Amino acid sequence: AAPLTPGEWMTSHVLPLRELVTLATLEPQAVAWATLDQEHEGASTEGSTRSFQLYSRDIQQAPYAPTANPHKESRTLFSFPELPYSPVELLRRWEDLRTAHSGFIRPLMQGLTEQLNPRARFLFLAQALEGLHAETAGEALVPVQQHRAKRKEVLRAVKDAGLDKKWADRWLDLYGRFSLAERLTQLLDAVRSDVERVADVGLVPGDIPEIRNRLSHGAEDYTWQALRPAMRVMSAMGAAHVLRMLDLPLDRLPMVFSQD
Repeated sequence: AAPLTPGEWMTSHVLPLRELVTLATLEPQAVAWATLDQEHEGASTEGSTRSFQLYSRDIQQAPYAPTANPHKESRTLFSFPELPYSPVELLRRWEDLRTAHSGFIRPLMQGLTEQLNPRARFLFLAQALEGLHAETAGEALVPVQQHRAKRKEVLRAVKDAGLDKKWADRWLDLYGRFSLAERLTQLLDAVRSDVERVADVGLVPGDIPEIRNRLSHGAEDYTWQALRPAMRVMSAMGAAHVLRMLDLPLDRLPMVFSQD
């Protein structure tokens, strides 16, 4: 493989690692500093390695001196010593996952970890779950052509029965796409036993599709307290699906969400 430039190395490996730690803690993480070591080919003596410090807007250039916090350390979705495979393999899987499912991972990470107002957080979480379902199940149960053929058949039957064909033509969906309610229900079913330990699964789909539509169109605003239960269950669903897609155990999910 061709060698990576420092910028490519940051983008391909360092920043994904930062995202991985952010996912584990559900808190924003920063890169304190980064150095690259260059070894002279064939050299084995001391001093044959040169170090270069990297500067980038993604690097804080600040000392890293965290304080010990056993309580906080236990609140992670996974820990390296308990991985079912190596940390290098986890990073590789994460890089593959964020590339293959960017429509899920990108808004999920924003909704889970960034400091946002309740409207933005809710919309990012709903977008992430909708994106995951679209990427894994597609846009509809059957192809559009098949749906439209069935639609035409139904409209013909409505007309033959002397019913309001104009109304049916107006309101019967042209594409047969999954609704957000259907997507959320199917996603919850896949992780229900894990999510119900930390959130109220009775809220799914509930009013989430209607709230999403109102927030998207600016028709109504909601307080943090009003949105918090739905955001909690969507957050837990998103985290649970990530862990499953990475083949990681979900036993630490309550450690993170129990005190959220």
